Amino acid sequence: MKSLSQSRSESEVHSLCAVDDIEQAASRSRKKLIRRPGTVAGKLPWNDMRNGKLWRHAAQFIFVLINIYICATFYFWVRFYETGGATTYVSRPAGIEGWLPIAGLMNLKYTLET
Repeated sequence: MKSLSQSRSESEVHSLCAVDDIEQAASRSRKKLIRRPGTVAGKLPWNDMRNGKLWRHAAQFIFVLINIYICATFYFWVRFYETGGATTYVSRPAGIEGWLPIAGLMNLKYTLET
C-alpha cells in the first residue's frame, strides 16, 4: 500500500475530492416537483375526503363522545346504589372495564404514598 507522500500529499487529495464533489453535484439534474392535483398550495382542503387530518380529528372526537357517554352512565349507575335505589336504575356500562384498572392503580399509588 502506498503512503500519501508517495502518491499525493494530503492537501491535494482533499482539494481533488472537494472539486470532484462540486462538479458531480452541479452536473446532476434535479427532478421537478409536482404538486398534488386538487390542492391549494400543496395542501388538501379541510373538507376533502383524502385529508388525513380531518379523519384523525373525527375519530378522536368520536372516542371523546364514547368516553363521555360511558362516564355519565357509570355516574348514574353509582348514584342508584348510593341513594339506595331511590333514583332510576341504569345498567352498568360495559366500557367501564377499561377505566377501572386505571383507577385501581391510581388508588394503589395513592395508598403507598400516604
